[in-house]
Amino acid sequence: MDTRKKSKFQIRQAKPRFIVIILLLFLSLPIWNGRQAYAQQDKAGGLDGVWRLRGYGKVLHIHEGNCTNFDTTKISCLQVRKGTLNDFKERFDRFEIYDTDRLSLFTKGGITRYTYDRLNTLPEYCQNDCTSKSKDPEYNFEVFYRAFNENYPFFKAHNVNWDRIYKTYRPKVTAKTTDEELLEIFSVVIKSFNDPHVSLHAGDRWIGSTKPDAWGLHIRQEFASEKPMDRFFKSLEKLRSIIKEDFLNLDYRMAANNFIVWGKIKPNIGYLNIFIMGDYAGLRSSRTDSMKVLQTTLDQVMEYFRSVEAVVVDVRFNTGGYDGLSMMIANRFADRKRLAFTKKAVYGKGFTEKQEFYIRPQGNFQFTGPTFLLTSERTVSAAEIFVICMMACPHVTRIGGTTAGAFSDVLTKHLPNGWQLEISNEVYEAADGRVY
Repeated sequence: MDTRKKSKFQIRQAKPRFIVIILLLFLSLPIWNGRQAYAQQDKAGGLDGVWRLRGYGKVLHIHEGNCTNFDTTKISCLQVRKGTLNDFKERFDRFEIYDTDRLSLFTKGGITRYTYDRLNTLPEYCQNDCTSKSKDPEYNFEVFYRAFNENYPFFKAHNVNWDRIYKTYRPKVTAKTTDEELLEIFSVVIKSFNDPHVSLHAGDRWIGSTKPDAWGLHIRQEFASEKPMDRFFKSLEKLRSIIKEDFLNLDYRMAANNFIVWGKIKPNIGYLNIFIMGDYAGLRSSRTDSMKVLQTTLDQVMEYFRSVEAVVVDVRFNTGGYDGLSMMIANRFADRKRLAFTKKAVYGKGFTEKQEFYIRPQGNFQFTGPTFLLTSERTVSAAEIFVICMMACPHVTRIGGTTAGAFSDVLTKHLPNGWQLEISNEVYEAADGRVY
């Protein structure tokens, strides 16, 4: 779920007795302590049972220490993950049960609260074995259609007439349609969205929804012989070299797995470039490990910025990551607590309850002087969350191009034949009331 906290990372410069008091209060709150939360839940009926997630089309079945996740539409139910309850608790935390029938939790290090309602039994399609239909092209088209129809809120914004698409392409799919033919139909539909968070994975093939941006086309040409991931890292290596040689000279710092670079353009003007919102502790590092590295890095960056009068923050080449890390960085530029954005997910014919997210001063020093934020069409996803967080601050001026428009977390929906969709299903509203 959440690919994207509150400041509970460190308490600095506090007296030992104060720290002990805070820790005791902290441990007394079940929402923050998994073991105590589970102890209370056992008295209230426990986690065992069937739970339906509000929005997202997910069902969770917990029984006798095992946990099974299902991906659902109104006509399908696919088992997508099975493990122990301990495995489940390794991935999620801050559990709460209300009146035994409502469960809320967060992914570890995540910012979004997910709410589940207890069901008496598994939905009908989860009880029936539909594996006989798994390769049926007509059934796969119907699940494909419903995955979007039940979760996607941006048909109008992206000028997609979903009913017309159904009427156009459904007759083209029959019981004799091959995988290659079905993939071609899905590809045409996917590409019509122009949404960076809409895509299809079919085996080793990936079909995206948007055309490559100017920078993406450039590095594809310059590093044509490289694999996509190698191409990405070589492009970053070149960018770092340009930054160092062309305008930071010898005053050049780098940390967080080389994804954060800073220095001074002039003696009184600081510069900060953030290339990605994650993997700060190494490739595929956990979100919590990245948070720890980011905390230390930001302490160094902000101490360095104490002597400057203005700062340029550059996210023109930031391809995204985790919202929580974006907010941690924005907090270092916050003058006070400010609403940054709200979010809600598609739920039935409406939406889930709107959640509010705030930036607030964090760390020993926050830079609140003139700040200039550079953006481009290569500013994507969690980098855009960083942008709307920074835009909530009156001392920040945004300069540059329009960002990619990929605000929702990526919702993965599974098709019966093993292919996977990625869909935008959440609506983010900035503090100024706009949905960008």
